[in-house]
Amino acid sequence: MRFFTARKDFLKALQISQKAIGNSSQLPVLGNFLIETEGQNLKISATNLEFSVICKTTAEIKNEGKITIPAKILTNWLNFQKDEDIELKVLEGETVEIKTKTSQTKIKGIPADEFPELPGVQKSEEVSLTAENLSQSISEVAFSCAHSAIRPVLSGVLLFSKGKNLNFAATDSYRLAEKKVELEKEPKSEIYSIVPARTMIELERILSGLENSEEIKIQISKNQISFSAGKIQIISRLIEGKFPDYQQIIPTEKKTIISVDKEDFSLAIKRVGIFAKENNNNISISTEKDLIKITTKETEVGGEISEVAAKITGEKNEVFLNGQFILDVLNVLKSDEIKITINEKISPAIFSGKDSENFTYVVMPLKN
Repeated sequence: MRFFTARKDFLKALQISQKAIGNSSQLPVLGNFLIETEGQNLKISATNLEFSVICKTTAEIKNEGKITIPAKILTNWLNFQKDEDIELKVLEGETVEIKTKTSQTKIKGIPADEFPELPGVQKSEEVSLTAENLSQSISEVAFSCAHSAIRPVLSGVLLFSKGKNLNFAATDSYRLAEKKVELEKEPKSEIYSIVPARTMIELERILSGLENSEEIKIQISKNQISFSAGKIQIISRLIEGKFPDYQQIIPTEKKTIISVDKEDFSLAIKRVGIFAKENNNNISISTEKDLIKITTKETEVGGEISEVAAKITGEKNEVFLNGQFILDVLNVLKSDEIKITINEKISPAIFSGKDSENFTYVVMPLKN
């Protein structure tokens, strides 16, 4: 294999694929890129066996072939090069020689046939979203996934269709986030897939480098899901199992509705949180006539009572919640005004943006 390509384009493609590089000491080839020629493109693949990233870039192909090259060494070497064309060719013994006008190096590779075969997606359904819609949906729900693998279904994001909506949901059993996105047309068949949280988080990072209007094609089969945009493709396994019927825990009764400025509310939660850390992040939110009072039990290091102006509709009320869970959703909501719905002390509280019907965040109550 021998080709010429622009250093800048080559490095960008490697950095995208690098999101899937594995760290397995038992299978060293997972720390390598698979680089192969495909027409007048270079195809760069990486996998950690849970998900894979494939990225293509243009090149002048002299001889076709494929090889795997250590990801860290190759990207570091390119980072320290000027933006100029590079020549890469494979020598005998799986050694890769890379040349520029001012440098020449050799890197030991691993035969391409030792690289795991990447899974194909036998699509049973395909839908499309813009990069902006998909990225925002991931941002607003993925943080609610469980970090423990005790219940695997809770360590992923559920994607399911309902009419023309594609719904995203995640829960760790203490809080729940749900986002609804309207599709251009209703899927031909039902979508019900649980995608590992890590896949979704890395996908969001890749999407951040694309134009907001870029179309992302989502192809779904029984065991795999694929996200494609131009010359980039992310393929992931799906988590088997049944996601909890979370609709049952979303309160339908709305005894108290609070509208509050996000920045003022966030600062108050952070101040009280300084002391709530000594109390398992247990924070009280209570309503008065035209304000909410945010407090925590006084601890050995002190205490705080914060009052924030708010518009209150309904009954006087109080609920005890995990303050960190509140900050988590405030960090992802784009609305300047937050709506909080409270039923009673023993019921979950609901958070959403002002006039937002497509996003719901539910936090389970704590004991006083």
